[in-house]
Amino acid sequence: MNIVSIEKCDSYSANEVRKAIERSYKNLGGLEKYIKKGDKVFLKANLLKKNKPDDAVTTHPAIVEAVASTIKDMGAIPIIGDSPAGPFSERALRSIYETTGVIDVAKRTGAELNYNTDEIVVKISDGKLIKQAT
Repeated sequence: MNIVSIEKCDSYSANEVRKAIERSYKNLGGLEKYIKKGDKVFLKANLLKKNKPDDAVTTHPAIVEAVASTIKDMGAIPIIGDSPAGPFSERALRSIYETTGVIDVAKRTGAELNYNTDEIVVKISDGKLIKQAT
């Protein structure tokens, strides 16, 4: 059985976001059910492109911060990242992290930022149209 939790949050104030996210964790049976001390946890934010938080194109940094803080408080290691559109390089990631406010979140929470831009090729042996993906 799959479980999804959606909680309403009327603002991006740190306190309101944290409360909504904590309710969502509770609905899922508690975050400790999934994360243990020392775990590395990848936070896949939606950082589609270089937009400021108020543009409402990317995951708001208040949400990323609330989740990263909770993970850090549990003794786990939050790693924030995404594979945005456009050039996929460390320089491009740094620029997107800066503009979206995620770089400040990492500084405040102690979360790591992912700069790994390696690619792998996955062969699809029984694919009819696609034989491999990168």
